[in-house]
Amino acid sequence: MFGWSAAEALGQSLDLIIPHVHRQGHHAGVARLRAKGPIKLVGKTVEVPALCKAGHEFPIELSLAMWPEENGDPEAPAGFAAIIRDISARKLAEAEQDATKADLARQVAAIEASDDGIALTDPEGYFIAMNRAHAAMFGYADVAALIGLPWNMLYSAEEAKRISEEAMPVLFAQGQWRGETQGKKADGSPIEQEVALSLTPEGGIMCITRDVGDRRAMEREKGRLREQLMLAQRQEVVGQLASGIAHNFNNLIAAISGTAELLRHIDDNRVRHHALRIQSAATTAAGLVEKLLTLGRRVPHPRLVDLRRTVWDVRDLVAPSLSDSLHRIELELPSAPLMARTDDTELNQVVLNLVLNARDALRPGETARIKLEVLSAEGYKPSGQIVLGSVLEVPAALIRVSDTGIGIAPEDLEQVFEPFFTHKGEAGTGLGLAVVAGIIASNNGALAIQSWPECGTVFEIWWPLEPFGAAEGDAGHRPAAQPGTGILGKAVLVVDDNPAVVDTIADMLEQVGVEAGPCVDPRDAVAIIREDPAAWDLVITDYDMPGMNGAALAKALRKYRPDLPILLLTALPRVHQLHKGPNDLFDGVLGKPTTAARLAGAAAAAIAAAQERTTSCAS
Repeated sequence: MFGWSAAEALGQSLDLIIPHVHRQGHHAGVARLRAKGPIKLVGKTVEVPALCKAGHEFPIELSLAMWPEENGDPEAPAGFAAIIRDISARKLAEAEQDATKADLARQVAAIEASDDGIALTDPEGYFIAMNRAHAAMFGYADVAALIGLPWNMLYSAEEAKRISEEAMPVLFAQGQWRGETQGKKADGSPIEQEVALSLTPEGGIMCITRDVGDRRAMEREKGRLREQLMLAQRQEVVGQLASGIAHNFNNLIAAISGTAELLRHIDDNRVRHHALRIQSAATTAAGLVEKLLTLGRRVPHPRLVDLRRTVWDVRDLVAPSLSDSLHRIELELPSAPLMARTDDTELNQVVLNLVLNARDALRPGETARIKLEVLSAEGYKPSGQIVLGSVLEVPAALIRVSDTGIGIAPEDLEQVFEPFFTHKGEAGTGLGLAVVAGIIASNNGALAIQSWPECGTVFEIWWPLEPFGAAEGDAGHRPAAQPGTGILGKAVLVVDDNPAVVDTIADMLEQVGVEAGPCVDPRDAVAIIREDPAAWDLVITDYDMPGMNGAALAKALRKYRPDLPILLLTALPRVHQLHKGPNDLFDGVLGKPTTAARLAGAAAAAIAAAQERTTSCAS
């Protein structure tokens, strides 16, 4: 045991097998015995370290006995006898057992701390152990309520049969099975689960399950939002196509309808009769064109919407599409709900379009972020240029979408909301921001932009919190003014690239006492105003014209005369409503076809709006 031979050991001091650190204590104990002091080890079995010849220590179990001298003092020791066992193997086994117990305790603690449900059954399928999460998942407060019960009591009869027929054969053949199932809670309500089953060495089953009900509900909601978005985008594309067709038709109908109205004033009953029939047909045609435009227009379904939830959903939709690990989306939301009665799909479409544009503006390979914020707009001043609508006086929320991307060039800022304007090439349709502008305008909202080339962009949306459903402005259906009211004797420049339309509008104006000047080229109109800005009381212009559209014309004219009233006469009044306002390009918007009465009323209203605009600017 100690590595010494008997010849080497006999006659040697016991120090031969006592570790150096314990020898002093051994000597003191022997001295205490000789002095008839208290006996500590004799008659006991103890564990002590021993020293072998090779120099290393090992544990021994020592049983020590003592006998007295013959015919001498009974308390004086004559010698000692020891029974010694090497307990190294036992100590190693005990250490391994302690480590196993500690490891098992850690595993049990981890199982108990897990959010996943974990359960064990015996070979007959009865529960023998489970963590609290598994019991709670099925609506049981106490684990003991399920111990000893069969696993199939947690499922409906149909689902238990399906598991037995589909999962169990695979489990017993391959040792494991993974899939989805629907459990049954204690109150009978269903629970959607992901389940992983594996066989235990004893033939029982270990089940690890996760409640995926919330995740599935979220996935279904995201799927619904994606479907709604794709439907809305398809409708917008159809709408843009219909708008292009409607524009050309409305120009033709405007010429026909306007000419018929002029014919009605001829003192000939037959001519008036034919003119009325033509006007009736033109009105019917205009109605058909309006129906054509509705192909791309959703019917809003307003409901109470928490703006925070919309922004959260958009973040969840876009975050997985960030292709660069250096890019991130941040949220900053108020603690209290901000509720608006609006169409949640339209609102989602507005925010999603802006966020997707922000995502596409981030530079690959560089740290960049998109930030989404929702806050009360009360007292908030725009940080950028108002490009749509005006800051609302009614209670409103502010939605901010900012990014640290490439920004927007200054010359592009005023065009980004025009249909089909894009820098994405084939990857973009140029419709996204046009859709955004249309939705914000139809909801009486406002939009501001601030952008720094190569540094990023901020979009600020004012969204009214007042009830949805305020009447949508439609200049094409304003109450008719009496012919000539407010414009009698005025000089009006009429600009339209269609000669038939421009002549018809000019004739209609002259019929109500206006001096009209027709012009088919917007560049000629600029030259006319530049030559004598004060000679004209009003400009009536079309929007879609070759070389220079109505917006560009309005900007050019305002350089020479800022207070010049400008009325937009367009085949697509709904599309261009966003250009109308006290701080915008046009003092009024009127739809084609029109009548002399509506034309006169819109012209008078535009002149009045320009005067109000000029007065407010001066003050």
